[in-house]
Amino acid sequence: MVFDGEHLSDEEQIKEGLARAALRQKEMDRENGIEQEEEPEKETAPKEKWPFKPYTVHIVPHSHDDVGWLKTINQYFYGEIDRKVQWANVSATITSVIEALLKNKKRKFSQVEVKFLQMWWDIQSEATRNDVKKLVKNG
Repeated sequence: MVFDGEHLSDEEQIKEGLARAALRQKEMDRENGIEQEEEPEKETAPKEKWPFKPYTVHIVPHSHDDVGWLKTINQYFYGEIDRKVQWANVSATITSVIEALLKNKKRKFSQVEVKFLQMWWDIQSEATRNDVKKLVKNG
């Protein structure tokens, strides 16, 4: 386990996180009465044995801007100078995401709040709208 103040490489952080997740999964399985089959240890190199089964993790970049939660819709969309509650400028976020998607065709993004997408769409040029249509068409 890692103690405060220790610095790990990205690979070590991933291994540590996966090991913790595997241990927590075993604990949850025990709590729910699910027994794990113990696999016999194999004498193979390297000696380090991963204490978990591989998982497929899907990371989906997406927005999460609650429409009208702490501010008005327009305050979230356009941003505001008074940032006492929280900072937000959804319009700038959508614009920067579209720019990033256009630069790298492998990137994906889900704009969850359709209200903000509609507001953004309404103020875009025909060229930007065509770019977005191409992005949507190509997945």
